[in-house]
Amino acid sequence: MIYYEGQSMDFSVSDIYVIEKTSYVSIDLGMPKGIAAVIGTSNFGPSTSIAKIYSKSGLTKLFGTRSGGTLVPFVETLLDCGTKEVHLLSVFGSGAAKATKSIAAGESTNWVFTAKYNGTVGNSIKVRIIEGSLANTVSVEVLYADAVELTPNVTNNPTDENYIGKKFASMWVDFSKTGTATTLPEDADWTNLAGGSNGSAPADGDYITALDSFETDLDADLIAIAKDTTSALRAGLINHCAVMKNRIAFTTPLDMTSIPTIVADMQTRNDKRVAVVYPAFNYYNRETNAYTAQHMAWFMGVTGAISPFEDPLGKNITFGALSTQLSRDEAGELSRANVCYGWNGRQGVEIKNSKLEYKHPYFGNIMIRRTFDRVEKAIDDSLQSVLGYTGNEKEVQGLLFSMINGALSRFVDEGWINGVEKIDVSGNTPSLRMQGKATASVIITKYPAIQRVIIYVYADTAGYTYNEVIL
Repeated sequence: MIYYEGQSMDFSVSDIYVIEKTSYVSIDLGMPKGIAAVIGTSNFGPSTSIAKIYSKSGLTKLFGTRSGGTLVPFVETLLDCGTKEVHLLSVFGSGAAKATKSIAAGESTNWVFTAKYNGTVGNSIKVRIIEGSLANTVSVEVLYADAVELTPNVTNNPTDENYIGKKFASMWVDFSKTGTATTLPEDADWTNLAGGSNGSAPADGDYITALDSFETDLDADLIAIAKDTTSALRAGLINHCAVMKNRIAFTTPLDMTSIPTIVADMQTRNDKRVAVVYPAFNYYNRETNAYTAQHMAWFMGVTGAISPFEDPLGKNITFGALSTQLSRDEAGELSRANVCYGWNGRQGVEIKNSKLEYKHPYFGNIMIRRTFDRVEKAIDDSLQSVLGYTGNEKEVQGLLFSMINGALSRFVDEGWINGVEKIDVSGNTPSLRMQGKATASVIITKYPAIQRVIIYVYADTAGYTYNEVIL
């Protein structure tokens, strides 16, 4: 049985109503603390569906070598800096191709083995045909990354239960057949697939198109394109984040010629969801034994390693170093320009600023934006759950209050916010519900300085909008 106070839900009002039936929105406030989404180039890996990576070994197995593009070094830096989960998509340019191998299997007939992904790493995959343990069969083996996949005892007849087209299974290779012969192929020793290509360098439009794939990824709260940011890429990221309402984009300065050029450009930038990071981190490539610059990954990795209500400011990276040591005057200029920067200190790389480019003293803080994103999504989840509810006005408002209050209580208990002063759901009239809409306003307090903020959330079946006002 849930009690709430007053139709306006103001905690100073003593009126009491009783709701017999309710439910609560499920909120995961635990790990992972941040989920990073990254688009970049590689010499292998998915380019049409998002892959989830949790380890460096899984990263290189799926997306190829560290020297094959920007994606693997960027994500390896994220993981080294503490981010536990990364969602990835590779981008290939014109001319990219999957490696293949055709093996004769009767007159005018071939078994064709094709790498699942574009890229030159597909050329390292090997296949072989060996005699099966059952009569009139062969077995097929696929070798990749020192692991062998076996498809045993297959035939070449589509009507057979053991037909290779029905039984073949591989994480790395697809099977197809040309021709109609049913003759088994001869035994064939290990042979490489060939013809895999990375294609030309992708254009900015290719990266921006890839952002569309992440519109179905509702979990990622940090996003970056693993290359120096251009005006077009920045615009694409801003549009994407505005649509999603739950993530921050990490970019480089558009012109890194000098500190003054960075500062001058930042005076024209004021987006609510962009963190501009400088300088680069020296990433050590184990394959080439050389250092390469990773511009945003170090800061994004630390941000992903902490809870959204925590501030990256003051956090350290205890390995490696930044490529540029800033003077105190330069650091001061970057700080005033809202650039996220660090410097090489006694305890490693020290993060010295954690502001979005948004020139707002409160909502310009990364931790504030991340916290409010989660809070507003929880409110929207509650609103969405009553869009089809058929109870009377008082029941709907009481149900909605109980769900929002339960959700926000979790945020308070876990330390995400400091308190909830008011929940107002009185605007949810029968006429509004008949339109498939719901609304709520909430006053919460959140550090720094116990700032009081009223959040207005307006939802319908297409999504939600929000507005935040400091009181």
